[in-house]
Amino acid sequence: MTGSRAALAQALHSIADQIPMVHIEPGYTAVTPDGAVGFGAPPHLAVGEAGSGGSALHSIADRVAPPAAAAAPPVAAHVDAHVDVTPTADAPAGAIDDVAPDAAPDGPGSGGASNGSEPDGQTSENAGTGEASGSDLDPNAGIGTAPVQADFQVPGTTKTIDYVAYHETLAASVHNADALEVMLGKWDGGKPGNYVEMGEAGGYEYFSLGAEWDPIKKAQGLDDSDMFNAYNMPFLDDAIASGKTFHFSHDPRFDEGALFREFKYLEASGYRYDPVAMTALPRSARL
Repeated sequence: MTGSRAALAQALHSIADQIPMVHIEPGYTAVTPDGAVGFGAPPHLAVGEAGSGGSALHSIADRVAPPAAAAAPPVAAHVDAHVDVTPTADAPAGAIDDVAPDAAPDGPGSGGASNGSEPDGQTSENAGTGEASGSDLDPNAGIGTAPVQADFQVPGTTKTIDYVAYHETLAASVHNADALEVMLGKWDGGKPGNYVEMGEAGGYEYFSLGAEWDPIKKAQGLDDSDMFNAYNMPFLDDAIASGKTFHFSHDPRFDEGALFREFKYLEASGYRYDPVAMTALPRSARL
């Protein structure tokens, strides 16, 4: 699992290195000599250099597989070393440690029984007396243990994806999530008119893992159908639940891949397709 998380983190870093900072430059008004007011320059979309907008995704990748920490210097034999095991305040909520702490040695007095009983079935001398045991008085007892989240199971299969890796990959696949309309289509080798270009130009929400699709698929042990069920479908479900309009860069009726599956999924969810406008609307909306 550690190797898979490292591969996923590397893939996310690669995506982050390609993400530009995108923002809207506001226009300004101008007054003509006759007193008319108009735009001196209209608002326009400004795209920064590659990697300038990838800081958030770099942070996510570091959480998937934190950079290796430098080894601590050895402690001299005559010095009493103290190890602080109190969790730091900036530890991410719900984080799962990759390395489990060493188990306590077996035997009387080890305190290693996790269910509150003494080792070898012995009964605690404080049981039923109302007296607090040593563990009850430990102010750090039970601190720092995060609940373990169940891994994501790919629909229709027995395959699972690490909980953190799955949700961080899903978050990285969604672009312009606050947009009210969605762009679907084909990458088409990056040719002009591909859906990513049209999604960015129009400010539409769109789904893309870019060149990292295959590395992520390999790292998570999935095929293209698994990837569609694990990532495309939740993306569509979220937009459908919000009643968003879907636009298409290519006519989905003549596609033989994921775009056609997305089109049929929308139809099954009650959307109606207008082939002239290449737009799909909820059944309640007017075409």
